[in-house]
Amino acid sequence: MEDLEITRHAEEQYAERIIGRNSKLSVAEFILTCEEKIKTDIAKMIAFGQLIYSGKRLFDSTCKNVQDIYLNGTWVLVVDHKKNAVITLYSVDLGLGKEFNDLYLEKMLAKLEKTKEEAEAATKEVEEQKETYRELIEKNQGMIAEYRKIAKSLEEQNKIYSDLMESLSVQADLAQNEVIKVVAALTGKKIY
Repeated sequence: MEDLEITRHAEEQYAERIIGRNSKLSVAEFILTCEEKIKTDIAKMIAFGQLIYSGKRLFDSTCKNVQDIYLNGTWVLVVDHKKNAVITLYSVDLGLGKEFNDLYLEKMLAKLEKTKEEAEAATKEVEEQKETYRELIEKNQGMIAEYRKIAKSLEEQNKIYSDLMESLSVQADLAQNEVIKVVAALTGKKIY
């Protein structure tokens, strides 16, 4: 991996867990004198390992950082995807010996593969359902637009009808005024 960064914590984990250094002074000395070896060895562990997960941090749904988790034998390496930095490394050791650890990892990798397939199938099904709903929404949007046109046309017709009714009222008022003029003339009253 190009430009792979190794955090101080990961260097310490390497010195303690892989090299077997057990004092802070011994760990610090090893890191100081073998920094290139640490970087090379960890890069090889990742290169020859298996990427088993890439996504949001495990057990921390609030964190937006993507992490990659590699497995090489019984060794787990956690890498900050964006920074391309190895955060930590450790060995899976269930305390029952290498054979049990290997069997456990074999079974868990098979389970992981099956779970990934199920998740992929579920994601595909969800995407298909979403596409169906997108199409229904699009169809409804078209109908809404059509109904809005109809509603606007009906509103315009109602405005015209209201204007015509107002015009008719004016005609009725003019006719009524003629009646009043005739009654006034008949009774000798003046119109004020």
